[in-house]
Amino acid sequence: MFHSTRSDRDRGAILVWFSAFALVILGSGALVIDMGALWSERRQLQNGADAAALAVAVDCSKMACTQSQETALNYAQLNAADGEASVTLCGRGAGLTACVPEPAGVSNAVGYVRALTSTWNPGNGGSSDQVRFVLAPFLDALQVGQTVGAAATVAWGSLRTAIVLPMVISKCSFDPAWIAEDGSLSLPDTEIEISSNADKLCNLGWPAGFDFLADSTNSCGTIAIDIDADGTTLEAGSEGVLPQCRPVIEALYEAGQTFIVPIVDSRTPPGSNSTYTADGFASFKLCGFALGGGYIENSCSTVCNGLPSKIRICGTFESLTFNGGELGDGTDYGTRILRVVG
Repeated sequence: MFHSTRSDRDRGAILVWFSAFALVILGSGALVIDMGALWSERRQLQNGADAAALAVAVDCSKMACTQSQETALNYAQLNAADGEASVTLCGRGAGLTACVPEPAGVSNAVGYVRALTSTWNPGNGGSSDQVRFVLAPFLDALQVGQTVGAAATVAWGSLRTAIVLPMVISKCSFDPAWIAEDGSLSLPDTEIEISSNADKLCNLGWPAGFDFLADSTNSCGTIAIDIDADGTTLEAGSEGVLPQCRPVIEALYEAGQTFIVPIVDSRTPPGSNSTYTADGFASFKLCGFALGGGYIENSCSTVCNGLPSKIRICGTFESLTFNGGELGDGTDYGTRILRVVG
């Protein structure tokens, strides 16, 4: 007959306690190591989603949305420690598939992009979309890994507020062909001449392609303009050149600087003591001008010729994007803001 000794019983108890302790160690290790790996992966993927969405939104806001997937993948992988990540895009913009459902905060936007990043781990055998667990499989054979994902949404839209010169340009200076039926915009590198003494345009009831606003400070100082859904009213100037604005225009020309200008679509009543209604902002870059005084500045290739006495500005409408601000609900003329909405 076999009789267990106290030593045998002690060894058995120690084995039980050791097994329990090993499970605790493995569990703690799985929690620390495997869960830590998931946290690190999620952080990298979130950084990648943020960077991808912002980069694509910058391109799309400038009407250059054709390489969105390549751009997004590049930024997602740059933010992954192992250089591996997958990304899918949806949104409202050229080449983007609509998101279903549409994310919150984009109803007032011209367009938006949502980037969704997820794990891509080619070294994980048949589970290449999962982060491989190190210790969890010792506790549960089915716990071999987990897929991690992240998302970011960036919208772009018309500028609502801006600090601008006391100057406006007629909406009729925009070629209707630049604005598609769906409202999307395509600004060509076309130099145009905008006169201050042109014939009436688009039945606006005022004979000016551009005008300076009334300037009570007599300094051509900047003014703050806020454009809401109903537009904003601006006090008309003298339908001529404000002498104090000539050096400002000259400085913009010499610097080759793009400047923001309100676009107006009506003037009531015609003549003096009237107001313009601005419905959006555009950005303009001068290649020439004549503001009176018997001289003309001109580096344009095709326009801005003629007598110096013909008051005019010449140049191109540019796309311009700002990072951050309030999305406006005015007309989109290519001067836009980016806003992270999710």
